[in-house]
Amino acid sequence: PQEALGSEARPPEQLPPSNSVNPPVQPSPSAAPRPPLPEGFEPLAITCPCAPSVVFATDQSGSLHAVTSAATLADLVAAIGWAQQHAAMLPGDSPVKGHVLVGDIHSASVLGAGPWPVHLVIDGPQGPQVLPAQTQPLSQGPSGTTVPGWPSTT
Repeated sequence: PQEALGSEARPPEQLPPSNSVNPPVQPSPSAAPRPPLPEGFEPLAITCPCAPSVVFATDQSGSLHAVTSAATLADLVAAIGWAQQHAAMLPGDSPVKGHVLVGDIHSASVLGAGPWPVHLVIDGPQGPQVLPAQTQPLSQGPSGTTVPGWPSTT
């Protein structure tokens, strides 16, 4: 009776190759397109797992930036927190600097008082163009005219 239990030879279990256990995640074709970046920013091949809509980039001085549209501000907060937790593994200087992209001057005005620079995205001759962040009030420029570099609302 005991011989019957031990006499059955079983082949050793075959494990799948290590790369098939956790295959790399490929972006889905329906994934949102990456936002344009401010001039001088170089995109990085880094994605925050909890905020994939945020683009990480470095500037000419080596500072690390997180860029997203105003529609995904919660993702920006999550990505900045993730980047701070992983700062030792990320390129660029810490802390990461957040940037918000908007498509209209009203949104830029509303979000201008927030903690991050706000960049207006306009249709340029070669596609979307990101204007530099403005530090002046957006309703009027220094002499009561429109703010230089921003499209007029009139």
